[in-house]
Amino acid sequence: MSVETKAAGVNPKEQMESYNKFGAFTIPIVAVVSWIVGLSYCSYIGGGWDNIEYGDFATHPTLMLSAFLMVGSLSVTCYKLCTLFGIPHDVAVLIRLCLNVLIVTLAWLGWYVMWVLHNAAGSHYKGSHSRLGLFVLCIWSIYVTVGCYGLCVPEQNKVIFEDKYQVGGIMCIVVAMWTAALGVMWEEYAFDSIRDEYGRSRSGVVEGGIMLVIFLIVGMLMYARTLLPK
Repeated sequence: MSVETKAAGVNPKEQMESYNKFGAFTIPIVAVVSWIVGLSYCSYIGGGWDNIEYGDFATHPTLMLSAFLMVGSLSVTCYKLCTLFGIPHDVAVLIRLCLNVLIVTLAWLGWYVMWVLHNAAGSHYKGSHSRLGLFVLCIWSIYVTVGCYGLCVPEQNKVIFEDKYQVGGIMCIVVAMWTAALGVMWEEYAFDSIRDEYGRSRSGVVEGGIMLVIFLIVGMLMYARTLLPK
């Protein structure tokens, strides 16, 4: 227990619990707001939703932001939210698994859209966004497969498995968020003043939301560790 916590007479367990609640509710709110702005941005770069069809470039960021920014953020907090609302452990684990299956489905669809476009152009994986993105897809797919195994873990090993699985999930979401940020910054390199500030402001909001989610996940975890006994 830290000296400050002792002096204040605060129960570290209660403080960690309130901190976890704050993160469990705040992260989805930030993610959903950023995702809505992100859809506006995707519509903008695609010339409006009426002009966008599946397979167009704009469908790639739409699918990826939906997968990682929105559903990914929900998956990393859903277990805590389920426990707060009294949902049984096994049901909470199943909900988290379903969300992760949805993530990899949307993400691989987004990858396929880009693969087809790059294949037509004869250019694949030239940038850090593409390379890191493929890596994220692979590790998240492995993460989902391991999650399926978690349904069969013996009762006495569930706590250990959940702790390690949570660490793996946090690593996946942080790397995925960073990859999404690299994708959002793609438009910055080709900034055209004629298109003025609309696209740049939208991309800035989405990128800021992504960075805030990363900060909340990593920063709150680092702070929570200071509340643990030495």
